[in-house]
Amino acid sequence: MKKTLMIDLDGVLNNYSKYEENHIPPIKKGAKEFLAKLYKTKY
Repeated sequence: MKKTLMIDLDGVLNNYSKYEENHIPPIKKGAKEFLAKLYKTKY
């Protein structure tokens, strides 16, 4: 069975504080490694 994992971006993986059109805030420290680990272990 195929798995689906949903992860919130704003405020969870990045430093969201307010809406700004056409702007994605910087990613939080450790978020990239967290996503890579989920991918590698097939969560």
